[in-house]
Amino acid sequence: MSLIATVTAQGRLLEVKVSGYQSKNKSSGGNKKTIKEFSPRSRVRLLKLVSRLDISQEKYPVFITLTFAQKYPSPQQAKEYMRLFVRKLNRRSSRDVSAIWRLEFQERGAPHFHLIVFGLPYIKKELISELWGDTISTEYWDDGERPPFTRIEAVQQHRKLIYYVSKYVAKADPKPEGQGSACGFNSVLYMDAIGRFWGIIKRNILPMAQIKRIVKEIGFWLDDLRKLCKEFYPWINDEASGFHVYMDRPDNFLKIVLE
Repeated sequence: MSLIATVTAQGRLLEVKVSGYQSKNKSSGGNKKTIKEFSPRSRVRLLKLVSRLDISQEKYPVFITLTFAQKYPSPQQAKEYMRLFVRKLNRRSSRDVSAIWRLEFQERGAPHFHLIVFGLPYIKKELISELWGDTISTEYWDDGERPPFTRIEAVQQHRKLIYYVSKYVAKADPKPEGQGSACGFNSVLYMDAIGRFWGIIKRNILPMAQIKRIVKEIGFWLDDLRKLCKEFYPWINDEASGFHVYMDRPDNFLKIVLE
């Protein structure tokens, strides 16, 4: 029986998957485990998602950072505040707003969020701070007098988006020596109650790039494609199950598949 490969080019992602193989890094299933860290697999899924996005003039996203002051809520309550904040943004926008969010922890244990928000028209930083302050309880304000730190920044290039995501949103959490969690702090209460470290709000309206996909029987073309990609991206793995790479024009590499 011949093996079949699926080659997909979308946005800034080129991905090759070979049917019948299972990646060495892929779990075999079983009972769902409690999420206690931002795992390498989660990071890959997040980077792939962002690479598939269409970042064009009419779809520029904004980066938003949301924090809490000296006193802070539990991770679950913090997520509720974050989702409520996005709903408030949606009510102020002339278009539907979607978002990708990432939960992180400061060294002191306080949760904070990095968001990539799509569909949001120009909005002043002062208004972002005001909306966040109205969303959370005043007990989480700085000295109970002013909303905690917020940040907003527009992005107009996919490279800048990938840079931001790699540096802030999808960065690997440090794993301190002797700790069993990569959360950045040691708290059994939090480690047992965090849940997901990232997620999507209104996935169906994310600006996804056009997909170009080829399904083809495996042949010498697959070795040629891998070698060609490695000339530019030498870190590509050699797993029989396939590989993926982030690049500016992945559709250009489809030509070798069609030859």
